[in-house]
Amino acid sequence: MNHHAKSFIFYLLSCLLILTSCKKDFSVPDNQEIQLNAESVEVTEAWLRLRVTPINTETIFTVKRDTHTVFTGKLEKTDTLLHDENLQPAHSYTYKTYHRQNPELVEGGASTSSATKETGAAIAEL
Repeated sequence: MNHHAKSFIFYLLSCLLILTSCKKDFSVPDNQEIQLNAESVEVTEAWLRLRVTPINTETIFTVKRDTHTVFTGKLEKTDTLLHDENLQPAHSYTYKTYHRQNPELVEGGASTSSATKETGAAIAEL
């Protein structure tokens, strides 16, 4: 084998080693607990609390309201408050969590249902 072939093989092996050592872990740990709760639901908006323990800051989470994406991103802390707006009064919604798993979007196991208040209910509270 000539010098150029040896250099090329060494280069390929070096690249392979670098690429595999830089691979980040986006998976969800087996012992991870994911909770999703409706904190406050009004006439046209809702606040949701997403709790993830232990947290992997490389995992990308998604929260969907029915088919609409409310949130997508990495979590920096275990407790995150999300805001959803432009909801219909007196309507029921289901929220579910998902996470990315190379590159599939996998259901995350946490869900919650909530119903927005009627328009008259907000006036009566004033």
